[in-house]
Amino acid sequence: MREVLDRRKKNDRLLTDERILGAGEFVRKVLEKAGGKREFLSPLERIERMELIIEERCRMEGISVEALAGGSRAGAISRIRSELACQFVTELGVCYAEIARHLGVSTPRVSKIISRVQSKLQ
Repeated sequence: MREVLDRRKKNDRLLTDERILGAGEFVRKVLEKAGGKREFLSPLERIERMELIIEERCRMEGISVEALAGGSRAGAISRIRSELACQFVTELGVCYAEIARHLGVSTPRVSKIISRVQSKLQ
């Protein structure tokens, strides 16, 4: 616990990725070997980036963030939600559960969205 508090005071962040058990240099090496060109973002940075993307997209589409996260199945909102979910997985590496919380749907629904899009690409 003391080490965590010391790191917080120094604003020293360890690289983490919820898909990899480990932290710091180990995570960096695994991601490099996997050929990932993705930016190294902390979980908090991913969430902040995701929230900014959601706000920007909603502004561009003329809908509120609340409408997007309201669970509506209306065509345009559903399409935007699907596009955002795919973007968050591919560009930011956000887990399905986190995406679900921000888009107002269930985790299995995010999984279905991703599966549907992937099957269309094949």
